[in-house]
Amino acid sequence: MTPKKNKWLVGLIKNSLRIICFFLFIHWIFWITTYANCTNYRDSINKSIEQNTSHKEPIEYGYKKFGKIEKKTIEDIEEDILKMVETKKNVTNLLREWKKNQFPILEKLNKEIEQLRNNQHPILSKKQQEYEEKLKVAKEATIKNIHKQLEKNELIISELDDGRGWFESLRKDPINFLFLFPLNKMGKKFGKHLELEKHLWVEIIFKLIIIKLIYHLVTYSEAKMTDFQENTERLQNPNLSMEEKEQISQEVSPLTKYLIFNGMMFFLFNILVTFVHPAFLDRTNHNFYRSVSLIIWIPLLIFSGFMSSISGEFSRQERILNFSEIKDYLTKHWILIFVISPLFSIIISVKFGQVYGVFSFAFLSGIVDFFFNIIKLSVFKKTQPKIHINKKFSNS
Repeated sequence: MTPKKNKWLVGLIKNSLRIICFFLFIHWIFWITTYANCTNYRDSINKSIEQNTSHKEPIEYGYKKFGKIEKKTIEDIEEDILKMVETKKNVTNLLREWKKNQFPILEKLNKEIEQLRNNQHPILSKKQQEYEEKLKVAKEATIKNIHKQLEKNELIISELDDGRGWFESLRKDPINFLFLFPLNKMGKKFGKHLELEKHLWVEIIFKLIIIKLIYHLVTYSEAKMTDFQENTERLQNPNLSMEEKEQISQEVSPLTKYLIFNGMMFFLFNILVTFVHPAFLDRTNHNFYRSVSLIIWIPLLIFSGFMSSISGEFSRQERILNFSEIKDYLTKHWILIFVISPLFSIIISVKFGQVYGVFSFAFLSGIVDFFFNIIKLSVFKKTQPKIHINKKFSNS
């Protein structure tokens, strides 16, 4: 193919991706998206061990839509998940650990406690303590069995899509269907080599790199906020004629649309796809829900935010800054870099669970940003198109 045809083909691919991503953003922002129940079950089960006090108590699951949270018992959730595994893999009679082994023990203990409570027996507190201990063990055994059955059948829980067909999956959760499902498939395919299932950091880095590449493809990297600000300031010049102002406005108009689109894509790829969507990471990884100390992670998140911010400035200026320029940049933006940015990361991380997986993702996002910006600066700079703004009126 000739260079001209190559350029046309690349442009076609980019514009097609942009249209798709725009509709993905609209689909989510109007809350049309419906996640498969299994991802909701997974979070609910993993978080329920310390919260629930009864083997019959339904677990809250799901993401708050219009103020509504649904509930199901552990037995119902276990049945739903394993039934989907059986359907997906055409197998039968997977072990129901909760229903077969754990629930009968807890039910028997619960009846004994009720009898003791009616008779006000002195060993009541001892039995209640025994019940609580067995309940915790039962939940852990149930979770372990679900993970075991998924691993045995070479599945991750986000692949269990409530039996949706391809059209229903596309209609209800297009982000997962178009991006995350292929990404998880790719991760599984190379999982044995990359050990994605064993090393959570490798999985996070692998997926962030792919998402960053897509983000770079669909955004208009030539559209810079500094150009927009510069030309907005030019419009404030009282010495400009109406014709001159109209000319500047026509030149700035495409830049404004590009910046708005870039903002949408930033929200889509850096928040919705990565932080919010439950299928982005395999949270069945045993390391994901490990509790961590916030104090240990604060300096790591500050460092990560600094690396991301300073590399972003390199990218914006299209060069590596020298020591003096870095010092000036830090002097002007230290509150944003060392206070607001890490505070935002900490708040988001705590909101989504003060656990190892979420903090790891927040930390690695900044590190991947740094390396991606440095590579982009050296590799993509030569091929980056320019928006030419006529500045003949700038000194008028």
